[in-house]
Amino acid sequence: MSIVNNLLTGGILVGKICQAVSSVINVYEEVYEGEHLIVTGPISSGGVLFFRSNTGGVPAIYAYNPSISSTAAVSVQNEHDGNGVLYLIEPMSKILFAEPDSPKISPDTNVCTGLTTGSASGLGEKENLVTLTFKDLKLTDSVGVGAFVLKMTTGQLAIITAGIIATAISYFYFKSDKGAAATNKNVIHPNNKVDRGDNNEVKQCFSIDFAALGIDINHDIIEGQLTLSLSPAALIALKSNPSVKSKCLGLHAVEKKFFEAWQNKFLS
Repeated sequence: MSIVNNLLTGGILVGKICQAVSSVINVYEEVYEGEHLIVTGPISSGGVLFFRSNTGGVPAIYAYNPSISSTAAVSVQNEHDGNGVLYLIEPMSKILFAEPDSPKISPDTNVCTGLTTGSASGLGEKENLVTLTFKDLKLTDSVGVGAFVLKMTTGQLAIITAGIIATAISYFYFKSDKGAAATNKNVIHPNNKVDRGDNNEVKQCFSIDFAALGIDINHDIIEGQLTLSLSPAALIALKSNPSVKSKCLGLHAVEKKFFEAWQNKFLS
């Protein structure tokens, strides 16, 4: 299956994550070294497992990447008064995922998940792919998601980063507030010119005919998903970018038992 097909189903709402990890259907409890530890969940999206655990001292939601070889990316849609968030999770690692417990984040906020290693077509060589989810993109305002800033111009989508160069847009889904929606699975390479600014800032432009998609950039407000192809060096640079959350942790022994019990129940 191609990575694009996975991406089409790799979206989940913050509210659904919060509801699932608070469920009493799958609960594992154990007294471990004198502490009463409880793990609940999980819910799966795009290869990432979300669960709640108090193994860190207080109950918290984590995102776990069970892959043994691929980094996972989790993109949280931007709110009206802030930027979107991008997490990168190393194989067999978890990361604190605080958004569902935040009173500032709407339950309707979209979260896009997926492994970074895949093929955009399903036929070619493996690529590094990172999907961003966003909303409230319009001509007069840019949108930030992790290390990326998106901006529309006439016939182009500009992507601004701190030195992270994308090789292509492999997929996009755009929807305007006027009801127009468009999906593109064809690879779009950047224009030849790369604008470089201060502090290692890089601006790349990709030709997209918004008018042909039924989107009036002068009046419409856009939301959607955008998948970028990155070189191995660019993915490494992205992991070290301060705007990306990538502080990974290993599973606690009790969490490992929880997932073993869950997997046995799931497979039985």
